[in-house]
Amino acid sequence: LTDPSTHPAGELVRLYHERWEIETAYAELKSTILGGHVLRARTPDGIEQEMWALLTAYQALRTAMTDATDSVPGTDPDR
Repeated sequence: LTDPSTHPAGELVRLYHERWEIETAYAELKSTILGGHVLRARTPDGIEQEMWALLTAYQALRTAMTDATDSVPGTDPDR
């Protein structure tokens, strides 16, 4: 990524920050929502169902956080 015309520094910085937002989401799923525990399902179908349930709960929490920050102008829900 040494060619600045192909990979502008500003774009790389933006992508780097987006990457860490994703990493933070994974960390929240693993440590906060799962409480450090592993998935309990014993079958592939059960694991899929459990993952969808976790992702649904995570999305509901993030939506609530965004709704709460929308009430204060200029507040970033990621912060």
